[in-house]
Amino acid sequence: MIEQGSKDWLIARLGNFTGSRIGDLMTSGKKKGELFGKTALSYIYEVAAERIILPKYIKDDFLFEIYQEQVSVGNKFIDWGHDNEDFAAERYQLATRCELEECESITHPTIPYFSASPDRISTICSTRKVVEIKCPLPKTFMEYMAEVKDNDTLKSVNSKYFYQVQAEMACTGLEKADFVVFCPFLKHNIHIVEITRDESVIAEFEKRILKANEIIEKMVA
Repeated sequence: MIEQGSKDWLIARLGNFTGSRIGDLMTSGKKKGELFGKTALSYIYEVAAERIILPKYIKDDFLFEIYQEQVSVGNKFIDWGHDNEDFAAERYQLATRCELEECESITHPTIPYFSASPDRISTICSTRKVVEIKCPLPKTFMEYMAEVKDNDTLKSVNSKYFYQVQAEMACTGLEKADFVVFCPFLKHNIHIVEITRDESVIAEFEKRILKANEIIEKMVA
């Protein structure tokens, strides 16, 4: 298995629309009939650039590191989430008594250039679920605990996370996901919400990705 965050994992994602970013592609323009807004177009240009990266920057570890330093976006909050993901997974496993497995980047079986990397896959009584873990600030944790209860409320509070979880279900073929919020500082430190697969959202992913691919193909031809 290719470990998430490794060089091979990063390379596998190059040129793909990914679960963690698919929410950017879901933004529409302000004008009537304008499928893509500025955020979506910016993401399309980013993916287009990935598809024509010079091979030497992929093959050479040093050059690939330089490339990643230029294009990667990171901050202390993202680092905090990564550092605490394993602790959150252990807490989730304790709360649900499930079996957990890590997974690599998974490519959608029919939608081209579409992939996602769930944090974990859980199994409880033969039922498999996507597990997406977030480790926010304490006040944000309380907001999620108070307001996020199902598909609609997750979409309302943070649409990018909603689309991410839907993308992960689309790529894995699973019907359900647990959206997990964890904050180690608090007495009640975990909030678990079951999210169900929404075929209308996945159909919209396909529509937008296919159109975005058409735009990219014209640019890189």
